[in-house]
Amino acid sequence: MHDLKALRDNPAFYELLDIIEAKQPDALTRVLTDLNLVNTRIHNREAFKKYGYHSVTTPYEMSLVFETIYNEVYLGKEFSSILKEELSNTIFQEEIPRFLQGKKVLHKVGELPGVQCDVGIIDDGQNVILISLYTTTKQPLPYASNFIADISAKIYNALKSSYP
Repeated sequence: MHDLKALRDNPAFYELLDIIEAKQPDALTRVLTDLNLVNTRIHNREAFKKYGYHSVTTPYEMSLVFETIYNEVYLGKEFSSILKEELSNTIFQEEIPRFLQGKKVLHKVGELPGVQCDVGIIDDGQNVILISLYTTTKQPLPYASNFIADISAKIYNALKSSYP
């Protein structure tokens, strides 16, 4: 459908979106509406015209998505469990999970030129803490990755200590 595969960070995901769009053209819009994601666009031509990317979102709306997945309220228990397992076993361990060894972290990283983000849920068995961080910098990539890892650990430690 779109011939910008070279600009995409995850070609397999966009191929899946092409298939979904071909079989159920309103499916992605329906999910966004169901979850009340008013600033999120997925596989969207208008977003590309406006921002230069086919998919855009906000830290807040991604936190809503993660909360929905974690609470198993949209996809049902079986599919949510599969998705949570996949999100907790990603190969990407440099951002939110880096300094949280031994804790279950469900997360999704994202990266565009000058932008890096990670959204995730830390479940240590007592506390469930959601973190959604988006960065923009002109510094080299490790700078943003280090910032996300460092601030995530600080947020986790500050919030977990506030629980009885």
